[in-house]
Amino acid sequence: MRIFKKGDPVNKEKQKLNKIISEKSFTYAPFFKKIREHLKPQSKILDAGCGEGNVSLILAKNHHRVWGIDLSKKAIALAEKRAKKLNLEKHATFYIGNLEKLTINKKFDVIFCIEVLEHVRNDEKVIKNLFSHLKSGGLILITVPSKSAPLYKLKSVKKYDTKIGHLRRYCQKELIEKLKKAGFKQITLKKTEGLLRNFLFFTAIGRLLLKFVNRSILISKLFEKVDCAFLKIFEGSQITAFANKK
Repeated sequence: MRIFKKGDPVNKEKQKLNKIISEKSFTYAPFFKKIREHLKPQSKILDAGCGEGNVSLILAKNHHRVWGIDLSKKAIALAEKRAKKLNLEKHATFYIGNLEKLTINKKFDVIFCIEVLEHVRNDEKVIKNLFSHLKSGGLILITVPSKSAPLYKLKSVKKYDTKIGHLRRYCQKELIEKLKKAGFKQITLKKTEGLLRNFLFFTAIGRLLLKFVNRSILISKLFEKVDCAFLKIFEGSQITAFANKK
């Protein structure tokens, strides 16, 4: 019998297999607050750039039918293992695939593309492919890092951007133009992610603190209120786009 030690990478994977991150956590609460009103039980959902399946599995647990796609074989393998371990295989299906060459033979009611476009070489091609896989009347929700982010303007996150593979950041005008070029007509943009949230995700000290914050729903809610207050004072660190296909 193998004895799993603290810090063992296999132990970490085992822990991931046995749990779903709460949609009320500081990391995910704002996202689910945005999308809840747009989801119906019978909706077909595509999680474009799903990674290890965190969002997909939360949706699947809530009885939505979701398909997740990601370029990383390792991430998809883990997502599939988690779905099987959590008995969510009927609700969550995962694919290895390149969003620049998206060829799933399905059309979706809702598509999420969360913190993905900044990582791909041809973002316009990805947006066009997602548009073609969306049903008439369907909704896409896209989030991208903003050029107006306070920490970015202070040049505090440029090294981190490079480290995690950000090829670009966006301004609102640029994102609207790319969405219109793909065929979207009804587009709404919101500034999201305040200074506190950006600090927690993009700095070493912040990421250590984030682990503590996500352990408590009450602390998560408190930090979320503080972050919302910062969002009213400063520019948002993220742009969230809602776009409908007619």
